[in-house]
Amino acid sequence: MTMHTVHRTFLVIPLGLLAAIGGAPSARGASAVRLRPLTIYASNASGLRQDAPGQTLYLRHCKICHGATGKPANLMRKKFEKIPDLSDPAFFATRSEDSVVTVLTKGVGPDMKPFAERLSVEEMRAVATYIRSLSHAH
Repeated sequence: MTMHTVHRTFLVIPLGLLAAIGGAPSARGASAVRLRPLTIYASNASGLRQDAPGQTLYLRHCKICHGATGKPANLMRKKFEKIPDLSDPAFFATRSEDSVVTVLTKGVGPDMKPFAERLSVEEMRAVATYIRSLSHAH
């Protein structure tokens, strides 16, 4: 397994420059200016950019049960008998990304709660794309 690095860099724009381009906040609203982080994605061994948003969401919401690499720990296998090994290519042989998004949206029985209220459809698609990549990592 290769490690992938995500670098976060904050873009700092002097207020004078913002004023010159018409984007400076008023004195009253200066605290309302929020700068968004720039995310720089490292390439994997094959040279393709990793789906870092899907990876980040997976690690935040799914890793606890499914494991960092998609392979659930023995403790989770004992607790949830039907938990799938997302690193197994056979798991995705008969599943589309849409079917994975449906599972994320609706959940699975009492063991996997739905993510419809926690993640947007775009975020669930990013997770689905990322977990499909786990089966190709071996």
